[in-house]
Amino acid sequence: MKNVFVASFIIFCCTLAEPTVAEYADTVFVGRNIITMDANQQEVAVVAVRDGRIVWTGSRSEANYWINDARDLVELGEQALLPGFIDAHGHLTFSALMTRWANVASPPVGPVTDMASLQQTLRAYIAAQNLASGRWVIGAGYDDSLLEERRHPTRDDLDAVSSQHPIALLHVSGHLATANSLALELAGITAATDDPDGGVIRREADGKQPNGVLEESATYPLRINMFTQPGDPAADVTSALANYASFGITTAQDGATSPEGIALLQSMADRDELIMDVVAYPTVAGSPAEAILPEHLGRYRNRLKIGGIKLMLDGSPQGKTAYLTKPYLVPPLGQTADYRGYPAYAETELNGQVKHFLDAGIPILAHANGDAAADMLIRAVELAAPDHDHRTVMIHAQTVRDDQLDRMAALKMIPSFFSAHFLLLG
Repeated sequence: MKNVFVASFIIFCCTLAEPTVAEYADTVFVGRNIITMDANQQEVAVVAVRDGRIVWTGSRSEANYWINDARDLVELGEQALLPGFIDAHGHLTFSALMTRWANVASPPVGPVTDMASLQQTLRAYIAAQNLASGRWVIGAGYDDSLLEERRHPTRDDLDAVSSQHPIALLHVSGHLATANSLALELAGITAATDDPDGGVIRREADGKQPNGVLEESATYPLRINMFTQPGDPAADVTSALANYASFGITTAQDGATSPEGIALLQSMADRDELIMDVVAYPTVAGSPAEAILPEHLGRYRNRLKIGGIKLMLDGSPQGKTAYLTKPYLVPPLGQTADYRGYPAYAETELNGQVKHFLDAGIPILAHANGDAAADMLIRAVELAAPDHDHRTVMIHAQTVRDDQLDRMAALKMIPSFFSAHFLLLG
């Protein structure tokens, strides 16, 4: 189940069978669907492998030479040989962290259906991990829309699990989190804490005391604790990459890499520890172009490539923090009927960032879920007026309008649609 849990955060749109030769090569995947990739290609029934790499493919009758050459042969039978899949958008270092976290997702990804089963899942996780008092309990994947109560877990719900462990859970969208009283205390979030720019601390009925649920940038003090727990980060990355490979993915993306994540991936590349190609996009808004490691930009070094930078324009439709042009049909608790979400930062700041990086020839991945955020990104690219092959990518693009797609096509922007929700949510 842990593999399904982590894989649900890897964005791909294929239904894949379990691989049978993933251990032999990092360049192919064997699935159970017969797919003809080249009309002129002869039947591939046997794969010859030497030193972990495919050196020949062909028919069974042609395989005799390879049998005598002391190479491994893989008989495909009724299976087909497919090229490796490229991760269109994912978060490798985040997936690595999740290999150690509690799975608090709802079916089919996890076991949680209501507050009681969430609490029991966390109690079982504490016992299974033998976590002493004071150790953090971290989980991910809860979805308020799939819980019987149709609400977020609050500090009271999590305090009922334990008051001796700080508990922090990340929403399925990745844009909200909830915490118990001890975790809020350790994160320095109190009734006197103001809402940060680009974020909201949800409050109790008195309008002051945090109820545990945090939105967007308000989650950052909590994330610092969540993402810095004891463990072996390199081993976690290797485990996550093996999970990617088990689904036929041979190029992984880290679509929002922290400075610590970049340092980790670079150190693994230096030691030749990356088992597949990795393309990283650092989150460096406000940093000079020189901070993007121009000597490494766009070129693989020991399987690691810096592909560009990542900008975050808004939040998540699932968390109701995406920035829309029209109000949400059902606003979040405590919001008025005209609530439309909110942008991550001012449009003038975005315009400067986009022009700065595009002028420097640095590709941009820009998270924009709401159509108002999409408008901001499109206008920013229009103002920057790049005259080169910039390939600015709008990540997720979940509520883009037809007129926006037309403008994006004219600007040679690329939408990377978040399609996994159709699989998971219908």
